[in-house]
Amino acid sequence: MNYLRQSLRIADGEEPVLHDHLGDAFYRKGDQAAAESEWKKALKMCDPKHDPPPDRDRRILYESLSKKLNALEKSLDVETAPIGGATSQPAMSLHSDR
Repeated sequence: MNYLRQSLRIADGEEPVLHDHLGDAFYRKGDQAAAESEWKKALKMCDPKHDPPPDRDRRILYESLSKKLNALEKSLDVETAPIGGATSQPAMSLHSDR
């Protein structure tokens, strides 16, 4: 997480992908409030209502972030980015009964 925070400082906090990944890291640690905060920051930067509208990559990220926040709101498992070069990884679960 330190590398993500350092990267955000270098990018003046204006890189939504870094906020997304930092949110994923917080979620994996069990800090849902911090995850939600980071994902909302990223979502705001990718909002399709911006002028000029976001590029294709940011529109895709917007959809992904919307799904994460929706799942979090409904207390469902959130699908996060894979860790450390893994090609595919199941979603992390914070719910022991699932």
